[in-house]
Amino acid sequence: MSALGAPTINFPGEEVASQTALFVTRVPDEIAKSKTELKSDWEAAKGRGEDYSVMGGKGGKTVLLVLKKDMEEKDVDEQISKAAKLRVAKGEFAQEAASQVWQAVEPKIDEQKPENVPGMIWDKAKGKVQDKVEGQVAASIETACDEALKKQ
Repeated sequence: MSALGAPTINFPGEEVASQTALFVTRVPDEIAKSKTELKSDWEAAKGRGEDYSVMGGKGGKTVLLVLKKDMEEKDVDEQISKAAKLRVAKGEFAQEAASQVWQAVEPKIDEQKPENVPGMIWDKAKGKVQDKVEGQVAASIETACDEALKKQ
C-alpha cells in the first residue's frame, strides 16, 4: 500500500509487451487491407460526387479524416496512407488489441489485490493500470503503423 492508502500494483510490462506483439505483427497486413478498402470506398464516393469520411474511434462513430472528392491525384496515395494509419491505429483493430491485451493481463493484476482493500479503492487503482496498458498498446500499434507505411 502506498502512503495514501492506495494499493500498489506491479505493472506486468513483459506480459503487456508479449501480448501486444501478437497484434503488432498483424499491423502491416491491416494497413495494406485498409489502404485497399479506403481507396475503393473513396473512389466510389468520388463517383457519386461525394467526399468520403473515414470513421473510427469507439463504435466507429468518429470522423477521423475526410478524403475530398476533388483531391489532386498526386495527393491520393499520401492521404489514403494517412487514413489507413488512422483507421488501424484509432479504429476497431486498435480497440480490439487493447481489449484483448487487458483481458490477458487482468488476472495477473487481480492476483495482487490485498484482502483488506475495499473494492472501490481497488477498482480505482486497477483502472489506472488499465489506462496505462491501453496507452502502451496504442503507442505500439501507432509505431507499427508508421513502420509499415515506410515499407510500403
